[in-house]
Amino acid sequence: MDQTEASPTIQLATEPEELKAVFRQRYRVYVEELNLYRDLADHENRSIRDEDDDTGMFLIAKQHERVVGSLRIHTGQQGELPQNFMGPLEVDRFTAVLPISEIGVISRLTLDPDYRGGTLAFGLMQRSYLYCLENSIEVILADCIPELINMYLALGLRPYARVLNDPHTGFLVPMALAVRDADYLKRTRSIAWRDLKKFGDTKPLPNWPAKIFGESSPVVSKKSDYSNTYIPTVLDDFEIFRERSSSLFFGLEPGEIQFLLDNSHLIELSAGDKIIAEGTMGKSMYLMLSGIAEVIREGAMVGVLTEGDVFGELAFLRQAERTATVRALSDTIKVLCLNDQIILKIIKTEPEIGTRVLLNLARGLAEKLLEREVTPSQPE
Repeated sequence: MDQTEASPTIQLATEPEELKAVFRQRYRVYVEELNLYRDLADHENRSIRDEDDDTGMFLIAKQHERVVGSLRIHTGQQGELPQNFMGPLEVDRFTAVLPISEIGVISRLTLDPDYRGGTLAFGLMQRSYLYCLENSIEVILADCIPELINMYLALGLRPYARVLNDPHTGFLVPMALAVRDADYLKRTRSIAWRDLKKFGDTKPLPNWPAKIFGESSPVVSKKSDYSNTYIPTVLDDFEIFRERSSSLFFGLEPGEIQFLLDNSHLIELSAGDKIIAEGTMGKSMYLMLSGIAEVIREGAMVGVLTEGDVFGELAFLRQAERTATVRALSDTIKVLCLNDQIILKIIKTEPEIGTRVLLNLARGLAEKLLEREVTPSQPE
């Protein structure tokens, strides 16, 4: 997008033509770009809509009358939420402490490629927060792809349940935002804190967030861990990796590894969880910290990943489709997730660290290419 051009305008979709534009924009992003949801798409009309669209509201971002971003909002103010959200997002955990009328769900956040990496995604999320705040919604639920975890954390959302398996994308992380949790939003410097202050409702909440978020989280990062245990715990695991010539972190000093960890996520998964899905676009790569995972290509198991293995890096570098699925085999596995925005940030702000990481990636890929003729096991 031309940086001198005015920003897109964000508004609620109110006209039938605007809704049709949303469904066409989804098609451009999901089908034509990311190769997702082909089985759900109306290819003749080049659109995607699902049964939950009939009960949702839509925020749209328009540039020159073209919809370039959209976000769907559901609330329980009509007495219920779509059944497709109830089980996967464990809504019953929230209805145990809140009436359904005070629960909202955001979904289907999509942006055209030229508008990613900027402020538009934050703008759509911020407007959804304001909408919920103004309409007495106490908690906003969402499922999050790995690439958006940083943004969701910055807004004040927190992981609260085990990861979900999506047949199209791999895994999703259930996250929630306590809309009026002033203490948390202020402490984490969430951009929602400014809006809450302007709204003038900063009184302490009842203790329901502690009941929801008090349990251990399947996703941990520096941003979400205020017990200060994340970095020391993971650094212990990296001592062995930094000595391996094939490791992503070979030769890095502890302080440099810590910088990478400050900008990454530790994700815990269970047996059967799909980490990446064959045929989908890849914008994250992963390092196995513990456990075992299987590599599946065209329905057949072609390899196994164990502690220290990096996977998904070729699709990550090429911004191309994954050529294999990776699925957890161990009862519990831990992976470190690095996405493209994290690596670009590291290259820009700490070029020496970025150069070493890219060199290690190249070294690791060269070794895999040499091995591929014998055992083609690594997913791209």
